[in-house]
Amino acid sequence: MLGLLEKPTIEEILQQKEGQFFDRKSARIEPRDLANHLVAFANADGGFIVVGIEDDHKITGLNDYPTKLNAFLQAPWDLCVPAVMTEHKFIDCINIHGQADKVLLFEILQSGKLHANTKDEVYLRLGDKSRKLTFEERMQLAYDRGEASWDSVPVPEFELDELDTELLERYRSMIGTSLDAHRLLLARRLAQQKDGKLVLNRAGVLLFAKNPCFWFPRANLRLLRYEGTTAETGPRMNLTKDIRLELPLPKLLDEAFRIIGTQLREFTRLVKGGKFATTPEYPEFAWQEAIANAVIHRAYNITGTDIHVKVFDDRVEVESPGKLPGLVRVHNMRRIHFSRNPLIARIMTDMEYMRDLGEGVDRMILEMEKLGLEPPVFEEYAFMMRATLRNNLEKRGLKLPARAEVTDDLAELNQRQLALLAYLRENESVSRVEYEQMFGVSGKTAFRDFQKLINKGFIKMIGDSKLTRYKLFSGQK
Repeated sequence: MLGLLEKPTIEEILQQKEGQFFDRKSARIEPRDLANHLVAFANADGGFIVVGIEDDHKITGLNDYPTKLNAFLQAPWDLCVPAVMTEHKFIDCINIHGQADKVLLFEILQSGKLHANTKDEVYLRLGDKSRKLTFEERMQLAYDRGEASWDSVPVPEFELDELDTELLERYRSMIGTSLDAHRLLLARRLAQQKDGKLVLNRAGVLLFAKNPCFWFPRANLRLLRYEGTTAETGPRMNLTKDIRLELPLPKLLDEAFRIIGTQLREFTRLVKGGKFATTPEYPEFAWQEAIANAVIHRAYNITGTDIHVKVFDDRVEVESPGKLPGLVRVHNMRRIHFSRNPLIARIMTDMEYMRDLGEGVDRMILEMEKLGLEPPVFEEYAFMMRATLRNNLEKRGLKLPARAEVTDDLAELNQRQLALLAYLRENESVSRVEYEQMFGVSGKTAFRDFQKLINKGFIKMIGDSKLTRYKLFSGQK
């Protein structure tokens, strides 16, 4: 992502992909048309527009359009109502004629106001398009605007020694910048200089403080694992895990992905050709995207609760404070985008935790369909947003592990031993010779595997000598 406190090269600009935060325009564009795009970015998440590059990446530059240059620079003021706040730079280049030239780069800041062009038309940036809004959409956007985004408010009490320098260095490395940490925070608008001091804003604290929850006590994520399909209380309480994560947002997602990954099951089955196939309970992309969306887009100004990830036997629920922002509704969330936390969203996009507009939800649906699962269900209730993924095990012909298998003992089993348990759930028994042939192991290895499973109470031995077979232990000898 570009930043105007570091001056990008023309090569870096050409590498940028058009989308929610970036667009390129020919210098042939009329200033009034440029104003529509400026309005669209200001009404959405802000972003960058470069003027002087064609859609096919040919650099026409500005040399041949001297009379338009001043009109371009005045467009944010003269052709937008109210004026759109921008910054601009000229970037050196060589145009298609081999001549030294320049292109014009605007940075448009997200605004707390509703902007229109001089014809009183309102545009909104949606993916790689600037779309004119209907009257109803315009009124809804007007209702949803605040005076400023919550994540841009300074936190003057924050001291720089509370920064997670390791995480900040990881971010610097990912985007390949030569800026030092302080200049990088300024360039990404996560901080400002005030009276000679670097002051982080709320986004900067949530992203890069060692302990963001010291400043925002409910900015955490809670992981809950229930045994069964309902959340019981009192004597029937079935909560088996309750983990609270208080970390900077990138590390919070890393740890949430790691822990949830240990709570979701894989199902190993014997298929044609004597091979074992492993099927995940849910596609990894789908459940990770649901959690990432909750962390990036939650309403952090709602302090009465936190993000909950609830794992049941038949579903995963991800709940976050705050209804869908702006014009986004459940029925249109695949095509309309509006960031409640635009500064956080940009950084998390840089760090590849967030997908481009529409890609995340669309891919969640596609990945669920590949496993024969229903699409995720998104719903609003009270002041919360919930995404639900259902595993539909019976329809897929998969069986839940026996109750004994949901213990920590599973973590001590290797893939062969887990595969054998899966096989025995669908087959009456197995002999040691059959096991050796299935996995290509020696008799000694097969003996050790069987002995471990017997000792842990997963299987039992039936028969004697060469007729010995093994089956799942049912609790009766």
